[in-house]
Amino acid sequence: MASSDELRLPPHMLLPPPLLLAPAANRDVIAEVMTAASVIAEQQIMDQAPQVKDVKPLRKATVRGAEGQQDLIGEEIDAITTGRHAGMTWLRPVAFRDAGESWTLFPLGIESAFVPTERLAPLEELERVSLRLLREAHELELEEAAEAGPHRMRLHSFFALLSQQAEPDGPA
Repeated sequence: MASSDELRLPPHMLLPPPLLLAPAANRDVIAEVMTAASVIAEQQIMDQAPQVKDVKPLRKATVRGAEGQQDLIGEEIDAITTGRHAGMTWLRPVAFRDAGESWTLFPLGIESAFVPTERLAPLEELERVSLRLLREAHELELEEAAEAGPHRMRLHSFFALLSQQAEPDGPA
């Protein structure tokens, strides 16, 4: 059999020199096996690690109506800077809260909306983490939720109030 030099292979195709080990009596075979097992276990753990989802920032729009403050939380899909919707943010509704109530989560299939960017604020860390955990805990229920009618009505009334208020802290 011809050697790599005789075949005149390019450098990237050269065969590595053979690995020669000392006799087993002169090596710590148990340590080698433990190291190999540790490396394999670490690789398996890394292979089984959950895939990191593309986490979109959460934004909050707030209006004050006759019933009190209402908050809409949504994932920012895109901030529009040019064209017909310039100055708007494309938002996928995530949760809604009336004054004094707990959060209501929207089904995953609810329609996205364009919201004026100046009306949106970033969430506080505690709110952001709690909403993400709440959504993850109810993810299966939200995927199966087919009835979006009440949620659409709630969004419609929220956006009606939002359009009536000129500024984030404008008159109710």
